[in-house]
Amino acid sequence: MKYVRGPVDDLLTIDDDTAVLMGDRVLLLSPLAAHLYELCSTPTAVEELAVSLEAMFGSPKDVDLLTATQITVDHLVAQRLLRTQTTGSRNPEATR
Repeated sequence: MKYVRGPVDDLLTIDDDTAVLMGDRVLLLSPLAAHLYELCSTPTAVEELAVSLEAMFGSPKDVDLLTATQITVDHLVAQRLLRTQTTGSRNPEATR
C-alpha cells in the first residue's frame, strides 16, 4: 500500500513549525509529521518513508523503525493529512 497527501486548504511553514488548514481545523505538525507529508507528494510506500525518516531523524528507540513509521502514518491518515492509494493506480483521486 502507498500513501499520498490528502487535500488541505493551506500550509504554512516557519522554521521547524508547520501549520495546516483543513476546513475549520488547524493542525500544528511536528517536524517528523511535516516531513512525512512532504514525502507523500507522490504515492510512497511505508518502507520508503521509514528509510527517509531514519536518514533524517535517526532510528527510534524501543520500537521497530517500520512499526513506528506505520503508527505515525496511520495517525496522519486518521487526521486526513494522508490517504491510502491502491497499488497500480496513478490517479490521486483514486484514494480512500
